[in-house]
Amino acid sequence: MVLKPQKIITPIGTSHWCALNPESPDTKFGSKWYVDLIVPKKSMKGFMETANSFLQEARAEFGKKKKVNPLPVKPHLDEDGNETDSVIIKCKLVAEGQKKDGGTYTNKLRLIDCDKKPFFPTDTIGMGTKMRVALNMSPYDVQGVGVTFKISIVQIIDVKYYEGSADVDEFDVEEGNTSTEDNKSDDSDDSDDEVTFNF
Repeated sequence: MVLKPQKIITPIGTSHWCALNPESPDTKFGSKWYVDLIVPKKSMKGFMETANSFLQEARAEFGKKKKVNPLPVKPHLDEDGNETDSVIIKCKLVAEGQKKDGGTYTNKLRLIDCDKKPFFPTDTIGMGTKMRVALNMSPYDVQGVGVTFKISIVQIIDVKYYEGSADVDEFDVEEGNTSTEDNKSDDSDDSDDEVTFNF
């Protein structure tokens, strides 16, 4: 019997490093969305019990004699490198990839707000955003047995936008040759991509 992915929801935490804007996956090392979610240790008991139980099922599936990789949960360190009272849950979702049969697949990142309605960010989601993440725990058997936390839905509770983002109103109109009024093209595509949310 093949071990299927299992759903799990994180406790409420705050984002550290993240790329969670649906239209802008991170492309540095492949195309993906991710968040390092900082969660207090005192909130992690039930989550860790469920995740460790699934890891044991993966060991039974692939062979208990194989190397076991740790769950993607790391200590959270302060600026001096000391462990804090929190941990980091490493969550990710690949935006696109290749199937075993040679075909390709794509994923969409789903965001909802505190009322469980679709959330559309107006800027780049940044550190300190309060959220919880619905995950699919997926087993793997590559260089050891382990479990990955694949993002299913992110609930944005209190958003903090990236402080380095700039707004168009911060600029003045300047003379130049890049005006869209002077460089309109007849073959431009003004169609909007539709985003469908299935709940």
